Amino acid sequence: MLASALPKTVEELGAIAGIVSCVLVLVLLVLYVIRAVELRRLRKSMPFLVDPQNGKPDEAASERTREGLG
Repeated sequence: MLASALPKTVEELGAIAGIVSCVLVLVLLVLYVIRAVELRRLRKSMPFLVDPQNGKPDEAASERTREGLG
């Protein structure tokens, strides 16, 4: 009796696990898209964060410093 009921139980658990995993993947996809939109908005509103010259001294400021020292 138990041997015949076991495959049916495993099949039902597999179906439930499949549905849960699909829902989980969809939730992760939604979170990924939300984060991507948030990053795109941040890059547009604060371009100095992605500017490759960020943190380097300005050329005009460094020329004034050299003139003042020299």
